[in-house]
Amino acid sequence: MSYNASAVWEPVMRLSRRGVRTSARLDAKRAPSASRTAAIVDEPLTQGDGFGRTIQSGSSAGESAAQSPTLNQSRAFQNQFDYINDEVIAPAFGVRLQTAMLTFSRRVSDGGSFASHCWSEERGGSLHEVALHPAWVKECLPVETSGTILHQMIHGWQHHHGSLGRRGYHNGEWAMAMEKVGLTPTATGAPGGARTGQSVRQYVVPGGLFETAFARMPADYYLPWSGIGAATNPSVRNKATYACPGCKVRVWGKPGLGIDCQSCKVAFVIGP
Repeated sequence: MSYNASAVWEPVMRLSRRGVRTSARLDAKRAPSASRTAAIVDEPLTQGDGFGRTIQSGSSAGESAAQSPTLNQSRAFQNQFDYINDEVIAPAFGVRLQTAMLTFSRRVSDGGSFASHCWSEERGGSLHEVALHPAWVKECLPVETSGTILHQMIHGWQHHHGSLGRRGYHNGEWAMAMEKVGLTPTATGAPGGARTGQSVRQYVVPGGLFETAFARMPADYYLPWSGIGAATNPSVRNKATYACPGCKVRVWGKPGLGIDCQSCKVAFVIGP
């Protein structure tokens, strides 16, 4: 087996010309020894991380992971999924869902989506997908984001333990399961909307299983990052959160709506 020593060393030589110090001389006529390679690779490099900070490549993997926005966001998403699985799905249905591939997409509708068995690995396993729209995370309260995650998890429960409606349809069985966990399904995002349909949202039932569990959820499970800019999906654009001053129920709707809480007989106000 032959090799081109000059080709092997070209990337390191290029780094050297840019001003990065190396602790070994390069000999294009000899194969690189392990000690020479280690001496060059171990040399700390510094670079910007895009946030005005400087990262040193010699820092430990643990330190890098602690500073990674991607890992922090993914960890919080996974923690929420697991917490909801343990504190809501298991008490309501007596089962725990298998884990899912948790992602973010600007192409999903109504804030989130569920897709069955759309991820696979070489060993033959497959996973469902639960996705959130980044703009939805930005515009929602944490409890509403968690409610959207639970909404998609109910689709996962129905996939294994119920009868799914046609593609994307929220049927009566799904609606009853939502009510069992403490979410009221509504096509309008407000009380009185249709419980079933192709596009259905939800609001939190005061004192229900989900709201009680969410109140105990650690704050560091909240998603630390959210989308910036206008949503590409019209269904999550220009929305406002309305809250009842009495029972604290929150609903989604277009800015400028005049809606009343039938239970408290007061008008909803735009809430934080």
